[in-house]
Amino acid sequence: MGQNAIVIKGAREHNLKDIDLIIPRDELVVITGLSGSGKSSLAFDTMYAEGQRRYVESLSSYARMFLGQMSKPDLDSIDGLSPAVSIDQKTTSKNPRSTVGTTTEIYDYLRLLFARVGVPHCPECGRVIRKQTTDQVTDEILSLAPGAKAIVMAPVVAGRKGEFTKLFTDLQKEGFSRVRIDGEILKLEAEPLTLNKKIKHFVDVVVDRVQLKESATSRIAEAVELATKLADGRVLVQVLGDDGQPLGEAGGQSSGAKGGLGEGEHIFSLALACPEHGHSMDELQPRDFSFNAPYGACPDCLGIGSREEVDPSLVVPDPSLTLAEGAIAPFKTGNYYPQVLRAVAHHMGTDENTPWEDLPKKATDALLYGLGDQKVRVDYVTVDGRETYWYIEWEGALAAVQRRYQEAQSDNQREKLSEYFAIVPCQTCGGKRLKPEILAVTVGDKSIHDVTEMSAADSLDYFEGLAFHGAEEHIAGPIVKEIKARLRFLVDVGLDYLTLERATATLSGGEAQRIRLATQIGAGLMGVLYILDEPSIGLHQRDNERLISTLERLRDLGNTVIVVEHDEDTIRSADYVIDMGPGAGEHGGQVVAAGKPDEIVRFEGSLTADYLSGRRTIPVPEKRRKPRRGSLKLTGAAENNLKNVTLGGSLRHAHRGHGRVGKRQELARHRHAGAGPREPREPCAPPLRHVQEDHRPGQDRQGDQHRPEPHRAHAALEPRHLHRPLGRHPGAVRQHAGVEGARLRAGALLLQRERRPLRGLQGRRPDQDRDALPARHLRALRGVRRRTLQPRDAAGDVPRQEHRRGAGHDGGRRAGVLREHPRHQAQAADAARRGARLHPPGAARHHALGRRGAAREAVERAAAPPDRQDVLHPGRAHHRPSLRGRAAAFGSARAPRGCW
Repeated sequence: MGQNAIVIKGAREHNLKDIDLIIPRDELVVITGLSGSGKSSLAFDTMYAEGQRRYVESLSSYARMFLGQMSKPDLDSIDGLSPAVSIDQKTTSKNPRSTVGTTTEIYDYLRLLFARVGVPHCPECGRVIRKQTTDQVTDEILSLAPGAKAIVMAPVVAGRKGEFTKLFTDLQKEGFSRVRIDGEILKLEAEPLTLNKKIKHFVDVVVDRVQLKESATSRIAEAVELATKLADGRVLVQVLGDDGQPLGEAGGQSSGAKGGLGEGEHIFSLALACPEHGHSMDELQPRDFSFNAPYGACPDCLGIGSREEVDPSLVVPDPSLTLAEGAIAPFKTGNYYPQVLRAVAHHMGTDENTPWEDLPKKATDALLYGLGDQKVRVDYVTVDGRETYWYIEWEGALAAVQRRYQEAQSDNQREKLSEYFAIVPCQTCGGKRLKPEILAVTVGDKSIHDVTEMSAADSLDYFEGLAFHGAEEHIAGPIVKEIKARLRFLVDVGLDYLTLERATATLSGGEAQRIRLATQIGAGLMGVLYILDEPSIGLHQRDNERLISTLERLRDLGNTVIVVEHDEDTIRSADYVIDMGPGAGEHGGQVVAAGKPDEIVRFEGSLTADYLSGRRTIPVPEKRRKPRRGSLKLTGAAENNLKNVTLGGSLRHAHRGHGRVGKRQELARHRHAGAGPREPREPCAPPLRHVQEDHRPGQDRQGDQHRPEPHRAHAALEPRHLHRPLGRHPGAVRQHAGVEGARLRAGALLLQRERRPLRGLQGRRPDQDRDALPARHLRALRGVRRRTLQPRDAAGDVPRQEHRRGAGHDGGRRAGVLREHPRHQAQAADAARRGARLHPPGAARHHALGRRGAAREAVERAAAPPDRQDVLHPGRAHHRPSLRGRAAAFGSARAPRGCW
């Protein structure tokens, strides 16, 4: 049976209790159970870890240098294992260049499609660009700078690595004596030039040096013809200054230093050009449509689509103030700038005592954006009382903040000025990331950006109705087929509302997981072990059927699909179900039931079976909490696709947001209800007309899958820090300090906070991802007794924390855990009496290397005390708090009191 099944014997990873298990291959298998019962330990830390480790070990030693090698899981044997692919809840890349289109490879096919059958247009007049002749290029060169001198060059190498020794030898034989390499003109000597083959170079052959006048027309035409033969139809012209020297540095197409052309440089092509406006471009290539390459990316924002600029709303945060009262926040103090601003106001016919909101637009524009070359008289009084005056050209408050930030010498000054910056769309490309010439290329009637800003469902409809004829049909047919297949995968997994330009950093854990799932289906692999961590997370029941069909399709390709899941529909649709339990943590790690879904319901002692069979149910509460004092009302919320939403509710009540995915219920909470003061360098505040709060007792707090696990104070949190004794610690806090804000005595505890090393252990990088943790970086962990210090624990004594050098208490396997102290029960009772919330000791790796999606949020909820004084009672916004919860644990998944 080993050939048709995955046979596991003696699995003991984390809390698994030496289990033996046979899992059928090429089927949809669901592993379910309480949170902490060992589902992820079995699926990810045993099967995936071993499959990945075996694959990496099969590679050469050179390849293994670049891959993180995982440690062997604790088990006796495992047979029938295929190469494993993990698709879990971790969000995708935080790189701003990563989008839904690039992640699913749809954008790669779009680039190929537009490069092969796209129709270029002039970005100014919209006329279709046709090929140019040699005479037309010559006329364009003559009109650049009549009478000036220019160098005609052939760009033969553009951004390629190599030494190009043969190229230089051939050019010398053909009679060329000079070349420009990376912006520097060099002579071709008898000894061939040698370049660094490890970096990219730009090589231009100097064809002729001419003067741009009518009498030199034939000479220029000959140079153009020779250059286009050398450089496949391209010619580069650099206009020189009056002194015969270049006007500035060479640009990226010549030197590779900056993207785009340098000052005085012009490139022409016999391939494509607008006869009216002279816009010329090379033959279209897929790289031209990539915003991650300088060939097509916007030269100002470098393909990101946004820039960090000084935000006028941050510079003038309160329009009701006057200039004298500090309306322009960066310059409200000091002696120089307040007097300059007063002089500019007087120059514009107003004064410094008028509120900003009452100033005429000409005055506010002059104060913020400057007066150009106009001179302004400044009557200045020095600090010691001397009077003087001078004339200045006022650059504007925004430009002054920008300049002072760039010239700042200290980090403190930069940090202060950074408060006035925000991320805004690039004004050159309008947030579209590409050059205007590239955005003017169309397929059908849409540019590549028009396609990416449509939703997946709308894009699919567009390509379904797209028709080609003749040779274009043979070229575009296979490309469009791949695009439609991948778009259909996105629609099938319930992501039809996502646009292809959506940044992956803004996706939820469930959305990111389903995108990777769609990508794997598009890959069409067979014989692979896929392990998924709750793909239905955040998915509305309406879309569940499509998700299940997608999982079945992945199985039908010849793969084994193992899903860690709690969803009832997914469990009932599985071919095989494994129920872990019976409890969580030390009380779990056993296989309670295994079999087909109709067989599972007959098992006794299985919580999954009890709820599937109807023997247990969740009763609807008969009583609801009555509204208390205090309310919150949002008016005119319009972030993303919110349509001027107005809503409200009572404070200290749990409010649930519900709806189909993509309906933006989380935006109403996190971006509006949980929106506090905006951080510097963040996008502009969400459109919101009004927030009305009545008797709000505290501040906001939000918890979601993106937020990291709270950095709680643990003594020696991570394994590699436990290699020297911690010693005995005295009482940590002052007497009678059992309240919020209690202070520790200096040097009383040796604690680690925010994943920093312990004192005296410098330079040790924390590992944050257990799936990418190389085995060679792990050390054996010895037992340590520890407690988490919480504010209300301050009234009690801090127990001794001891470093044991032996590991016999862990069965001889040097993979220790943070053991529970013998007096833990008494300490827990004392903590309960004082209202403290202690974090119970558990597996050390679980603490040190992080939790998965919603389990991380559950810890965050547990860390927040449910009972506080009113002045400390925050409003919280939670993102799907019960998403990993089983019905039996549903009560513990409720949001804390005071949650909004």
